[in-house]
Amino acid sequence: MGIFDWLFGKKKKSAEEKSAEHLKKEREKSIPKHRGNKFVRLQPRVVGAKKETTSKTKKTEKKSEKKKTNKPLRISWDETEDVGIVTQYKGKPFTGVCYELHENGKVKEECEMVKGLKHGKGQIFSSNGKLIQDGSHKNDKRDGIFKVYREDGTLDTEGNMINDKKEGVWKLYNDNGGIEREGNFTDNKRDGIWKKFNEDEVLEYETTYKNDIEKDKTLNPDLPPFYFPQKIIDESHNKNPLPTSPIEENKEKDEVVEEVKYEFEKNASEFENVKEVVEFLKSNEEIKIRIVANEYWDGYFQLSNDKQSDNMKHQSLYDDGGDEIISITEKGGKQEIGGDSSDGYDLKKQTYENELCIWAEGFVSKEFLINQLNEFIEDNDENASESIAYFYDFLDMPQDSWEVMELFEVTEDRSGTGREECVDEFSWHAVSYVNSSGVELIFCK
Repeated sequence: MGIFDWLFGKKKKSAEEKSAEHLKKEREKSIPKHRGNKFVRLQPRVVGAKKETTSKTKKTEKKSEKKKTNKPLRISWDETEDVGIVTQYKGKPFTGVCYELHENGKVKEECEMVKGLKHGKGQIFSSNGKLIQDGSHKNDKRDGIFKVYREDGTLDTEGNMINDKKEGVWKLYNDNGGIEREGNFTDNKRDGIWKKFNEDEVLEYETTYKNDIEKDKTLNPDLPPFYFPQKIIDESHNKNPLPTSPIEENKEKDEVVEEVKYEFEKNASEFENVKEVVEFLKSNEEIKIRIVANEYWDGYFQLSNDKQSDNMKHQSLYDDGGDEIISITEKGGKQEIGGDSSDGYDLKKQTYENELCIWAEGFVSKEFLINQLNEFIEDNDENASESIAYFYDFLDMPQDSWEVMELFEVTEDRSGTGREECVDEFSWHAVSYVNSSGVELIFCK
């Protein structure tokens, strides 16, 4: 109370004055206060008041908690164990992401798992962290679009997989990102027309396949004469395109290795699983087991039955990587040959560039094969229900045909090189790039 009020008494305020004064104070509270370069609206604070949680806030918190709990579990493959084909973690089929690390600690592989099987996205990385393979799985088998990348990150190969086999269109790319080869797969084998393009994506030739075997090859007629510099050209400078595959009339009957005709033949791949193969072998004493291994390569060759000519002029030959296979030089008007693959090369014969087959075959002991199959089954009980292809994987089947013969300890073996399997027709050949390899077990009597 002030001195004036004490002396004369304080004047009482009316109800209207009190109401007006209260409103004035409330307005002052809401006026922005000046702090530096900013105005801040100061709100009245109620001491001891609890912060209210709205239903909207509660829903947001629940969602965030849900997101945290939905994050898949990540574990190393080393923490798992396989029970049959099922991957288990702490005694239960694992669902989450399995990974493997390089020695430098960077991720080497990541794979989504569902109930112990590969199912979903799968990726492989280089030691410097770059993606080198991208694809997906379904019920533990590759399924969907698969892509393979080079170390520099450019796409190398892409195509579709169904049930662990190549199906549909596949494309191979060159270093510039253009399509180099394009064609169709059926049941993991090249089928139909495959196209080969140059660096400018101009069609060079088309190759027709059936069951992964080349049946025909056609050059692009719009290419300029002598487009392929590595091929042999004739001194007459004939403008007609040279054949990349000799015509069939060049083949004689004695070039084909005569095959014994059997009353019964059945390929091991025709059986449902390995168990059926073992039971079949045990129940048929007279069955003989023939094995055929092949490698299909891009390369060069000369035919045994081609006639010699003094009018041939040759040029150096190169492999797929640009390295010299055959070196041709001229001295005193005559051509001379050199290079690591020059042994057997005939300067008087035509040379062809095409796909060629290196093959070998022989007979396998029934006892030996049954023992190998039983070892495969004993390694994992689930293997009895797998196809023969998984048995080949178990043996870590080599690509080289002769190594296959040694692995199976064959007898009555023979081998050769030709444009088809079991045809021996070349006097000289050199390979450039491997396209595929395969093994067949054939039961016959």
